Amino acid sequence: MLLRYDAFFNPPLAMPRPASPFDESFFDESFDENAPTLTPRMAIGLLLLTLLLTVLGGCETVVDVNVPPHERQLVAQGFFAPESLWTVRVSHTVGYSEPTVPGLVEDAAVEIWEGDQLLERLARRDSGTYIALGSRPELGRLYSLRVSAPGYETVEGGGALPSPPQITAFEPALVSAPSETRRIVRLRLILDDLAGETNYYTLAVLHLRALVDLQAGSVTSLPPALFPFTSDNPSLGNPLPNPLDPDSPTYYQALLRDDRFDGQAHTLDVEIAYDVASPPSPGPTVQRAFVVLFAALSEDLYRYAKTAPEQALFGENPFAEPLRVYSNLSNGFGLFAGFSPRAFPVPPDSLLPVVP
Repeated sequence: MLLRYDAFFNPPLAMPRPASPFDESFFDESFDENAPTLTPRMAIGLLLLTLLLTVLGGCETVVDVNVPPHERQLVAQGFFAPESLWTVRVSHTVGYSEPTVPGLVEDAAVEIWEGDQLLERLARRDSGTYIALGSRPELGRLYSLRVSAPGYETVEGGGALPSPPQITAFEPALVSAPSETRRIVRLRLILDDLAGETNYYTLAVLHLRALVDLQAGSVTSLPPALFPFTSDNPSLGNPLPNPLDPDSPTYYQALLRDDRFDGQAHTLDVEIAYDVASPPSPGPTVQRAFVVLFAALSEDLYRYAKTAPEQALFGENPFAEPLRVYSNLSNGFGLFAGFSPRAFPVPPDSLLPVVP
């Protein structure tokens, strides 16, 4: 029987972020390999991942399973990062012929455990979302999620935070300026990969924009978005299909594993091309900035991210085979998985060195 469930990816957004990404202080942070893995400014990385897999996985999921007709199952989605509050979204599957997706569950009991110790029962917020009031995940610990609700089997699954990615250098540079307003920028990351284990990563570029009105003295932030980039690094593989533009040769998210560079220093070069802001005018102008996000993913989250784009592309095709989005929960569907992000603001092009 075919079942559907909502597959939105919603990591917690509990960390503070700059009031405006165009505040000068946003760019005064020089690269420091010893900097904490997640600072308040790096909360933008959490926002990026929200956008990332909401775009790639934010659709209904068609799953081919053998269950009696109309027997609903819980769907729990909890994605966590260092220093973030636990946040879990709970819904239920619906029959393929039923019109309602998602089917939110508002009376669930959501618990975070470490071994035999109950860490916290999450409080219901809204729209099927449950959030912790105090506890946060830490590195080196294995957690489990238990979700129950009247009329459903209890859903359970385990997960841990991956080790933070060891980025030893971030080197943005101007490649060329084909015109007065066009810029091509190389973004170079040097990754020191941990040896003796399979590591999983994701790379993306976040586009931040603001509407600046000099006469009114106001700055209004616009919704952030993923920004396309190109790369010829074979470790990145083929671009994940973008549901909004399936034939695009550019990346909106790159997923990689360290098969080609286990335990080695590995250089990742990507390029972005954009138009700089026009000269100041009497009316409002749009200013832009970019942030590079590089995150270590748990294997479960990596496998989920690999299958979600395919579902987004083919899930609505009545002639396609049903696709199974990866799940690590028993007695239901969804994911409980961790990631460790690092974020790197790109300086304005006028401050970038030029590639020789």
